[in-house]
Amino acid sequence: MYRLVESNPATDDDFMSQRALSPGRRFNVDECFARGLSLWTSLTQAENVRRLPKLRDKHICRVRLCPGAGRIKQTFKPEHRTWWPFREFDILANCELVTL
Repeated sequence: MYRLVESNPATDDDFMSQRALSPGRRFNVDECFARGLSLWTSLTQAENVRRLPKLRDKHICRVRLCPGAGRIKQTFKPEHRTWWPFREFDILANCELVTL
């Protein structure tokens, strides 16, 4: 899976949900989705999303999901997943930036 991140290398802050980043904000999605993390199923799709003006400065991080990583669900688009990582899962040990 792939996630757009701000930091190089990725940090814990790159894996905070929209709800955690903006606790008082109203979202146009179910609260459950606001508490999840967006992932893309392919590098190509992550590259396409990164072309959006507000995401151009982001980096692409490959995330290895294994048993115990959390819950994941296909949401919004066929290539998009929402991920709710388990607290015990070491995200940073299971991700790496993709060099393009």
